[in-house]
Amino acid sequence: MAAELPTSEQQAQTRAALRQLDHDLDDNKQRLTETSSTGLVEAQQKANELYKVACTESRGAALDATILNKVATLGAEQAGNLEKKSEGYVRSLKTKFGVGSSSTRINWCAATPGRRPSRPPAF
Repeated sequence: MAAELPTSEQQAQTRAALRQLDHDLDDNKQRLTETSSTGLVEAQQKANELYKVACTESRGAALDATILNKVATLGAEQAGNLEKKSEGYVRSLKTKFGVGSSSTRINWCAATPGRRPSRPPAF
């Protein structure tokens, strides 16, 4: 049995919800691109729910595509912010574990405090 098509009123409500989601993405760009934010996931989940109706007509599908594009763009920006913040963290890990310009090997004794270095097996 074929699925029933949504009414024109349901389509209009879906388009309105997609437009609101689009405006929310624009208005909250700074918050959404913070590395600790889960807002982009929530926005995409909301868009996925609305897609069930939006895909039944071209205007709704176009709005959905716009939101998908914005979420992807903001997600890339969020990933770029993560990279910027992680540089200092990686540097501190390298220092802590003895990896630097003079050495490319990890100091495993520093990496596992309280643990004695193991001896190579005797053959």
